[in-house]
Order: sequence, then C-alpha cells, then structure tokens
Amino acid sequence: MNRIDKVVVFRSLKEHHLRAILDLELQSVQDRIMMSAGTKFVFQCSNAAKNMLLQEGIDYKYGARHLKRAIERFLVYPLSNLVATGQIGLGDLVQVDLGTVAGKLTFSKKSGGALIHEVPAAIPDEEPLAARSGSVGVPIPQAKESKAARKGQGRGEKTES
Repeated sequence: MNRIDKVVVFRSLKEHHLRAILDLELQSVQDRIMMSAGTKFVFQCSNAAKNMLLQEGIDYKYGARHLKRAIERFLVYPLSNLVATGQIGLGDLVQVDLGTVAGKLTFSKKSGGALIHEVPAAIPDEEPLAARSGSVGVPIPQAKESKAARKGQGRGEKTES
C-alpha cells in the first residue's frame, strides 16, 4: 500500500491545442445562447479578440484551466448585460473585436444578421387528442401508493414496524 505504481509525464499544451480549446469553449457559449429561452443571437470573435482571450486565460504552467473564467469575465458577462438592457435582439449578429483600450473587447451588432427565426408558440387545441386521432380514450389506471412509497423509502431499505 501507499506505493507509487506509475509515473505519468504530461507535456504542456501547444499553441494549436490552446486555440482548439478556445474554439470549443466559444462554441459552448454559443450553444448556451441558442438553448436559452430568451434572446437568441450569434456572436463572432475576431482573431485579435481570440488572442486577447488566450492571453488572459492561459498560463503555460497550468494550461487552459483559467480560460473558461476569462471567457465568462470578458465575453459572457458583457453579452448578458447587452441582452438584459435590450441592446441585442432576436437574430442579431454580434461582432466581438479587440478595442483600442488595452484588454477591452468591443461589441458591435448587425440587426438580423444571424437569420434566426423565433419559433411560434403552440396553439392549444380545443378537442382532446383521442377525438383528433379517431381512437378511444381510456384512462390509465393509477397504482395505489404502497406504505414504503408514502414514507419516501426506496428499494433495499428496511422499514421499521
């Protein structure tokens, strides 16, 4: 016990690995935006903006551990502020670039540039499903609650009597 069995050598990440990780994280942010219930829009980062995010989020000793935090701080928080204040709407294309002030990203939008259409809300039907399908609607019998289910006990737990 308490012996070292193997030694594993980890090599530091190269530039192309870090860029691939950044692209994956930016795609993850875009997926979060598209899956949200609110405003859906598309953002595109310039190479200068990506370089700034890499500089802020990469430590060559520790790798890409701080990259997600840098993306949240420099990209996601400003984008969420723009959405909250109504400056970004449905289908907007947001261009992210490095500003003239060192370390600051600039956000510019092109209205309707993303070609995203809002999905219309489902209209509730007046007639029941059984009538529309031409089938007979039979209610499904409900099982009675057992003593164990009422007490919140699951399988394998013993009850005290």
